[in-house]
Amino acid sequence: MIVKNVPVISDSLGMGQLTAAKHANGIDWWVMVPQYLTNEYYTFLLSEDGIQAVFEQQIGRETVLEGEAGGQAVFSPNGRFYIRYTPADGLFIFDFNRLTGLLSEFRYIDIDDGAFIGGVAVSPNSRYLYVCSEDFVYQFDLHEDNIASSQITVGEYDGYLSPFPTKFYNAQLAPDCRIYINSFATVNILHVIHNPDEPGLACNFEQHAVQLPFNHLRSLPHFPNYRLGPLVEGENPPPPCEPVVSSEEEVPLSLQKAYVFPNPAPGYFKVVFEEALRRPGRVVLYNGLGQVVLEEVLETGSREFRIELSGVAPGLYFYSVFREGEVVKGGKLVVGGGR
Repeated sequence: MIVKNVPVISDSLGMGQLTAAKHANGIDWWVMVPQYLTNEYYTFLLSEDGIQAVFEQQIGRETVLEGEAGGQAVFSPNGRFYIRYTPADGLFIFDFNRLTGLLSEFRYIDIDDGAFIGGVAVSPNSRYLYVCSEDFVYQFDLHEDNIASSQITVGEYDGYLSPFPTKFYNAQLAPDCRIYINSFATVNILHVIHNPDEPGLACNFEQHAVQLPFNHLRSLPHFPNYRLGPLVEGENPPPPCEPVVSSEEEVPLSLQKAYVFPNPAPGYFKVVFEEALRRPGRVVLYNGLGQVVLEEVLETGSREFRIELSGVAPGLYFYSVFREGEVVKGGKLVVGGGR
């Protein structure tokens, strides 16, 4: 950040639908935001030298007032598609040119299920589109010529309260390759699509899968795909999606020789091995961006360690426990606010 308070666009813009994708060079960024209640889109190119270009493009259908506050817009992880959804407007799918920043090939899908709010996310392999439509989660196959015909329901709201209805709102593809879904109301859970690269019910959608230590109101980060590289011979190769840490399901049973508790962690947590360490071990705590927020060496000669969490803000984290250079335990850790 080298300057601030310099207007780039002075206009009425679509609410909550600012998003970005890497330029074809894999370095610069295209930033896109729709104009309010029209079918026009602002796109500007952001490089290390600042804003390089701003242009408008008119394409597709106009939006309506009822839809502006209740939806979401995303680029697919490979940057090939720009997708926008609100229940009032329906589903908009565009091709996106990472070299020119232009949209093309507009497709419209009407999803008329009575929803008021919703959101969208795309699987790591950029094939499967997920639409969260208040009471339903739908999957579409972006590889199909007729995308609308591939619609399948992979989740239906089960009535869970926490303490308010935990219906489906915005979605976000996370660094662990899962898709997390929040609710429009003040609740303390998140829904999870565990295997978004899989077709149909094999995507393994789980409602209220993550229990948070506090209530939140529609708070879910919206990140572009930082891992996307440059175009290769005009193609959009899907970037690899490798979990930042290993999850409990992905650790072989033969290696599960460590235990982490309590979870949620009230200001501390313990790591306990079945046998005392013969070589120094290590425990690492990551935030949702994969950044290390805590790292401690586990000394030899002991099998039980208490890890203090002073200075670590409450929230959802991921951990890895290393023994003799191997990850022997990994998963999610909810950090609470007090001891």
